[in-house]
Amino acid sequence: MGWAESPPYFCAATETVADLANMRLQDASHVPAEHHLDDLADSVPSEVSTPVSTESTSAVDVPLERDPCLQHASPKPLQYVDIFVDDFVSAAQKPFLRRVRRVLLGAIDDVFRPNDSADSEHRREPVSMKKLLKGDCSWGTVKLILGWIVDT
Repeated sequence: MGWAESPPYFCAATETVADLANMRLQDASHVPAEHHLDDLADSVPSEVSTPVSTESTSAVDVPLERDPCLQHASPKPLQYVDIFVDDFVSAAQKPFLRRVRRVLLGAIDDVFRPNDSADSEHRREPVSMKKLLKGDCSWGTVKLILGWIVDT
């Protein structure tokens, strides 16, 4: 099977990872195990290569009151994982930053099987080391996500 026929199968697997991660994040009693990539991911700073302007380019004024159609904010800190093909997007607030990353890394390993000593030296980690070393797995208040600059 070539790459052209693979996305539906791959997306089903990555959606399963996101579903597992969110199920575990909703369980307050779930304590994720340490992950061998967690410290490395934590040590790489996140960088946004595109300058972020604080000036509005919108043709409308910034609203001063909350839209009544929006859900009310939760009193609990945010913990959430989503996916677009092979790019995981996590949102979290302190004190759950490390917990969210460990849960996601563990869910990836549960679906894609982590490397072990019996594997060929050419088998790559299920987590993209290229993306991890670029800072994609580190937390930041400004991130480039799927071509969008998200500034929280």
